[in-house]
Amino acid sequence: MASDNAITVLVVEDDPVDRHALGRALDGSPLEFELLEAETLAEGIASLRANRVDVVMLDLGLPDGDGLVNLAAIQEADPRVPVVILSGRVDESIALEAVKAGAQDFVNKVDLTTESAVRVISYAIERKLTETRLREGVSELEHAAQVDPLTGLLNRRAFLQHLDRVEQKSRSERLPVSCAMLDIDYFKHVNDTYGHPIGDEALRIVASLLLHESRAGDLVCRFGGEEFCVILLNTDERAAFAWADRVRKTLAETIVKTQRCDLQVTVSLGVAQASRDINALSELVDKADQALLASKQRGRNRVTTYSEVLSSREVVTEVATDETDRTTLGELAYSPISCLLLTDEISRAADRLLELRVPAMPVVDGAGRFVGLVSEKELLQAIPEDGHWCGTIEKIVDRTAMGFPSDAKLSFVREFMIRTQTAQVAVVLEQRPIGLLTLEDLLKRQRDAQTAHRLVEAV
Repeated sequence: MASDNAITVLVVEDDPVDRHALGRALDGSPLEFELLEAETLAEGIASLRANRVDVVMLDLGLPDGDGLVNLAAIQEADPRVPVVILSGRVDESIALEAVKAGAQDFVNKVDLTTESAVRVISYAIERKLTETRLREGVSELEHAAQVDPLTGLLNRRAFLQHLDRVEQKSRSERLPVSCAMLDIDYFKHVNDTYGHPIGDEALRIVASLLLHESRAGDLVCRFGGEEFCVILLNTDERAAFAWADRVRKTLAETIVKTQRCDLQVTVSLGVAQASRDINALSELVDKADQALLASKQRGRNRVTTYSEVLSSREVVTEVATDETDRTTLGELAYSPISCLLLTDEISRAADRLLELRVPAMPVVDGAGRFVGLVSEKELLQAIPEDGHWCGTIEKIVDRTAMGFPSDAKLSFVREFMIRTQTAQVAVVLEQRPIGLLTLEDLLKRQRDAQTAHRLVEAV
């Protein structure tokens, strides 16, 4: 299997001898190449759209296309990919016409060597990149303003500017388009524990994989911090889920080498497909972000589709809406709770959870204000190799855990918890936790309230 650094060459040539000769020539190079083969123009276009291709080696005489028509078809399928013409001695004049029409170079199949093959491929890639920048009028300063310097991806501002182009293409060609939002799990813990250089390396690894897995026409962006966004053109939600889950599994198996240890990071993703009710792709990004939130609330290291979020929302509508929806969290009865301080040792937190036989406890700062939750999951993930915890719970507290004010409506909290698959939230009064509420308890109390309300009406 080719590595991420391999140059992918799509050779569209109906003669198996010529394809084999090209393969042998590239095998003799110190560079690493991955060869994709197609015998017809139609097969070549299909392969170009399905794979990340760095350069196309194209024969102008194919069973289903001849001459410059072949070049035009490849250019229409992917205008960004450089094309090298495979020519014979008798058709070098046509090859020269192809270069005038936009091909980067040509190479004679009769005189094909490792040196000539590598030279034209390298030159074609570099020339195409230069042409693209000149055509788009992107100066070095403008290019720097659009690119995140750490990862080399589009920054958020440039990404949003490019959305209009993708939107117009998807609508004019009636192509499905999906969005994937990705967030590195517990990234603050990585920075705090191993240092920012290791965190930066993790960001670069994620960015490199996203670029490798994306295709021509896709948009890949560092959305901010440890969050990334990818627009997948000609991709429905099912295909987007498969793509996102492949990215998730690959990253979970990737090792980040450090001086202290080998670090593994996981990511959470949310995907959504554009639909008729979405007026702009910026709304699609928001829906993918909602699905990402659901993935994080459901335990991280997973992919959630926006369809799943909608399905959960439909479950909410099955609960009757009546006077009980006016009930607030403060009207419920809560058992006394014990809180942990940010400065408490991790080992103390583990002892308290075991002692009280609870799955989670709220965490407060020195002023008693709610900060987040620490659960068995965070404690288990913090176990070091020697089995001895060290440090304070500030390193492991889940700050994304929700704390709802006591005057929040029960119906609103219920919808949030079902929609995001959140198992437990804190209830706070003047920023201080006064209770914990599980989804099971919430639904039970709501049904009890509805039953009581019906009994009152019957009387």
